[in-house]
Amino acid sequence: MVFILFLKEVFRVRGKMILLFFTIFSINSCAQSEVPQNIIPKKCEVDRIEKLYQKYYKKAIDLTTLLPNGFSRKGDIDYTQELQRGLDKYNTILMPDFPVLINDIGLTISENTAVLFQPNSKIILKPSTKGTYEVLRIHQVKNVKIFNANILADAEKHLGDKGEWGMGIAIRSSANVKIFNANIKNCWGDGIYIGQIWNRSESRTTLEKESENIDIYNTVCNHNRRNGLSIVAGINIKIYHSVFANSYDTFPKSGIDIEPGPGKTNNIEVVNCVTYNNKARGIDLMLRKLPKLGDNHINLTISDHLDELSPIGIRIAGYKDLIPSEKYRIISGKIVIDNPVLRKNRINGIDFEINQRLAPYIQICNPKITNILGDKIKISAQVNLNKIEKNNIIEIE
Repeated sequence: MVFILFLKEVFRVRGKMILLFFTIFSINSCAQSEVPQNIIPKKCEVDRIEKLYQKYYKKAIDLTTLLPNGFSRKGDIDYTQELQRGLDKYNTILMPDFPVLINDIGLTISENTAVLFQPNSKIILKPSTKGTYEVLRIHQVKNVKIFNANILADAEKHLGDKGEWGMGIAIRSSANVKIFNANIKNCWGDGIYIGQIWNRSESRTTLEKESENIDIYNTVCNHNRRNGLSIVAGINIKIYHSVFANSYDTFPKSGIDIEPGPGKTNNIEVVNCVTYNNKARGIDLMLRKLPKLGDNHINLTISDHLDELSPIGIRIAGYKDLIPSEKYRIISGKIVIDNPVLRKNRINGIDFEINQRLAPYIQICNPKITNILGDKIKISAQVNLNKIEKNNIIEIE
């Protein structure tokens, strides 16, 4: 039986009346580990990416030639050292066309490198006790391309219970990195992490430059323990036609988590991406550290996003008890969420948490929110009080 309840609420934001109709349906939100094929977005720029792959393929060194005599094709023998030797020596490499096992030291990618996975290539991570690891490490380098990465990490077989920072691909303080057609599963932390290097010396902590000009195309991050994708420090980040699904065990438990730390995070585009059945949120916007920064500008566009079965489709986190002051400045810039489709969210389609006084301008255009148990769009009371600073506007069209 389907129960339908219509609720009408009127919100006033900076003198504007917003009329919202909430439709609530009972749904079945049973857990699913695979992503339904009918919601996976069509791949973009297929011909261009294939031509680029073939360009590098012609000159790539097959790392199979570096494996010992009698090597295994079953992914049951650790070849970390042999693979790393090839990555250190060559800048255009072809992964073996069969599964290979590596340990939690991971593989480090050098500057000006292209890594090509073949149809049967797969990196399998040997079960680890570590709370922190990186299967592919892209740190402080420029001009890296990864084609068709296929990574199976160890979350289901992990040997410890500490930490939440086991990453499939970790991009830190790097520039001009492109990830094409990746498939990343079962990481102890995030499928892909974009951030910066922390240097600790003489009891002082300093930060290297944020990552910059990072493009991700046609990628699936599925069943990772924390997030599918985390963006913590990055400028000019573009995510195209990708899927982030079934993040399940450690908060934020989100498909995409945009959560700036002490570095800059600006100019982010998320285009035609799907989040599916993440255990907390489809997309989580946690900007609480930005009001403290000298440069707290952010421009973020999320267009044609689909979420299905995450309890909250999109969360826009609040700022707790923070108010505008000399210490905490209103974030400048703009967040645009254009044409979101949010389905079967049992808590909220879009959730504005309490206290948005420090938020940048937020615009939500043409939301399509259906088949939920909670509110379509939940706006906390504090958003609507006449205490909003002049730069702080929320519009829903």
